[in-house]
Amino acid sequence: MYQIYFLLLSFNVLFVSCIIFPCGNSSATASNDWDYLTFSQHWPPSFCISVSAQNNKCVIPSDVKTWTIHGLWPSLENGINPEYCYSPQIFNDSAITPLVKQLNQTWPNLILENPFTVFWQHEWCKHGTCGENNSTINGELNYFQKGIDLHNNLSLTNVLESGHILPGRNYSLSNINSVLFKAFNVTTKVLCFYNKEQVVLQQIEICYNMNFTLRNCPGSTQKRLTYLSNCSSKKDIYYPPLNEYRFFVH
Repeated sequence: MYQIYFLLLSFNVLFVSCIIFPCGNSSATASNDWDYLTFSQHWPPSFCISVSAQNNKCVIPSDVKTWTIHGLWPSLENGINPEYCYSPQIFNDSAITPLVKQLNQTWPNLILENPFTVFWQHEWCKHGTCGENNSTINGELNYFQKGIDLHNNLSLTNVLESGHILPGRNYSLSNINSVLFKAFNVTTKVLCFYNKEQVVLQQIEICYNMNFTLRNCPGSTQKRLTYLSNCSSKKDIYYPPLNEYRFFVH
């Protein structure tokens, strides 16, 4: 069974069709009405644990060995973020053909039933279209390339490992936050998934100004080291090992 899944995933890496998908869902907020960027990354094993609860088949390809990108989102201080901007818009997968190999490693679709471009299509239509006024992320190719660059330049996998936060163990929220603050010198946002009684480390968000300098994520206060998080401050947080959840198929 697993061999079949890897054949499918390998085929996806090599093959990119030319699909033009209309985005739709026009936003009431103009695309230039945003204050900062949220760069969100999730831990593949945690993602697979969470989607398996919805009976989705989740497979982590063998060349995915790090935290991967969830999205790069133009955001507002008030939390009501723009979506599906500058309608009508399209997603043309041929525009990102040069990035497919990198995207499958850094920004992969892990849900087996979905065509492998669906995740990129969703992120571009919902969020990428709202960055059209910023020359760094204007257009599909620039948007996805910037996401790849941010992922590679500020490796969460390396940051956590350097702070002795290693997969397969439990850590306190304050420990994780301290390691992230030491690395970035700004406050970030740590998100968890609750798997019955277990609190699982799932997602970390880093915030940037429009010129891509780091900044505190809204709602966090650097001086007092307070953070936004849905993780429990009273329970240890589990950081699941990668190989244990590489095949999460029900």
